[in-house]
Amino acid sequence: MVENGPVHTRHLYTIRKGELARDQIRGGLIRVESELIKIKGRGRSWTCLFLDEDSDRCRIYAHRPLECRELECWDTARIEQVYDRGRLSRRALLSGLPGRWELIEDMSAAAATIAFADGCSP
Repeated sequence: MVENGPVHTRHLYTIRKGELARDQIRGGLIRVESELIKIKGRGRSWTCLFLDEDSDRCRIYAHRPLECRELECWDTARIEQVYDRGRLSRRALLSGLPGRWELIEDMSAAAATIAFADGCSP
């Protein structure tokens, strides 16, 4: 689905473990317990990048991610069942793309070194 399919890595962003994120199921802000890979919004809005606003339909409907398949805005029971299970990690997503995962590891190590030198905890 990623790179050779309808979703490219440029369409995604990562909320890293420990960062604050709004939890729509539990309500409020939480520190995430593991990485979350999300599809970017359009511009400065949270409108899904793949929503065709003219037709109000998903442009990748047949290939949409699990969370999108399970989400029913009027009844969250189905998405709550899969909400914390088997989430895709950056490593799983990018390790098959030559050089991508290694670059992320290098950048993470460099950021941790800078944070340590500045007296911050990584």
